[in-house]
Amino acid sequence: MEPRFWCVVGMVAMQTAGVAAPVTLSNSALALAWDSGDNYALVSVSQGQGRSSFLESVGDVEGRDDSLWILHFRQTDGTICRLTPNNASRSTHTQTGNQLVLNWHGIRSESQPGPISVSVDITLPAASRKSFWSIRVSGTGQAPLWQVDFPRVAGIRALGDDQMCLPYFWGRLLRTPMRASRRRVLAYPQPAAMQFLAYWGTPHTLSPPIESLEGSTSETGWSPDRSNATGLYLVAEDGEAHYKRLARDADGTTMRWWIENIAPVPEWPIGRDQPCTVNYTLPYPIALGAFTGDYHEAAAMYHDWAQQQIWCRRGTVSQWPEQQPKTPEQLVTWTPPWFRNIGFWAKFYHEPAKIIPEWAAYRKWLRVPMASHYYRYHVTRFNDNDPEHLPPDPYLLDGMRDARELGVAPLPYVLATIWDTDTQSWIREHGLPNSMKAESGTFYPWKIGNEVFAWMCPATEQWRAKMRETCR
Repeated sequence: MEPRFWCVVGMVAMQTAGVAAPVTLSNSALALAWDSGDNYALVSVSQGQGRSSFLESVGDVEGRDDSLWILHFRQTDGTICRLTPNNASRSTHTQTGNQLVLNWHGIRSESQPGPISVSVDITLPAASRKSFWSIRVSGTGQAPLWQVDFPRVAGIRALGDDQMCLPYFWGRLLRTPMRASRRRVLAYPQPAAMQFLAYWGTPHTLSPPIESLEGSTSETGWSPDRSNATGLYLVAEDGEAHYKRLARDADGTTMRWWIENIAPVPEWPIGRDQPCTVNYTLPYPIALGAFTGDYHEAAAMYHDWAQQQIWCRRGTVSQWPEQQPKTPEQLVTWTPPWFRNIGFWAKFYHEPAKIIPEWAAYRKWLRVPMASHYYRYHVTRFNDNDPEHLPPDPYLLDGMRDARELGVAPLPYVLATIWDTDTQSWIREHGLPNSMKAESGTFYPWKIGNEVFAWMCPATEQWRAKMRETCR
């Protein structure tokens, strides 16, 4: 029996010796750990050394993927080839002070022979609640790089009494997000109005339990005090507002977050499949951090960053100029005083004889500055001939004057994104070259009834000139 005993002991010793120590970054506010034996999967995020992690191990659970990134390559026929750290022939890291660099080499698959290399840079400033991440992809691909899912934060565990906010338009609250199995992928800048995800919880249930008292659609403004909750925060600090998608899903026990970063392609439509150079660097930093509190604290973190961006450089409303500026550069960012003071926005349809009395009634009742989108003021059918809405109703101008005398600012509605392809202006003014192009070379269509509209590119001078002409 002795030989068998020593054999077992030897096997245990070999396995223990083969366990790789985690790679860590930490300061007084945040601690992060990666598993070097699992292709540097992120395995721990906590509010400093010795605190409980937001993550639980997912590497040994069937069906779960803890890859730190996923590369998407798009072939001419639309097929997507995905590469993960598991496709790398080797991975290494270097660490200098508060900076960690993770490298994967020889990344390839049968359809993407590569080789591709990926480098991830993570920095954790002293005492910072946020770590800052970037990624670089280089090498040779059989097709262009299309999308980079990064960073992927897998295995987010339930804390107890948990909530999460999504940047869906003005914001949406998810209670018990681990049980919200629906995958949500929100494109920024719409419908995602902001670029962050936040999750927080306490180990015990707070009182009162609003959702059980009022159901899933609680309308009360009351909520338990969550100022002592622990929270996780993921944000793209992108002041140039690149298109991206913020995503989350859950399986009933854990949750996963990731950001889908869109890589520019060298040409459009994509040419035939052939080896091409891949050289992509994420053009903005992504931050992963922790906080104490709930969505108020998460929003404050985002607000602190957003205040430094170009869209906040004008300052607060009280600091905006009252007089209309003279230079085009200043004019494009100027908001007229009457517009700033609107207290109620409305939406009305049909001829002036119908809507003027309705506006008057609302104005008398509300007694606040009021504006209204105004639809169907033209004589043609609705959703026809965009953006050519002339001639209008013969009493349109009289109605606009009457509205202003009532203290209502009417805004005749024009959908400034589409051009009706059976209008004479589309033909005469050669609208096709300035439309959004599908891979076939034709425009992206929007079909409304029997009408076919072309989605237009707002970056082209022709379409901007068309909108200036329409507004004048």
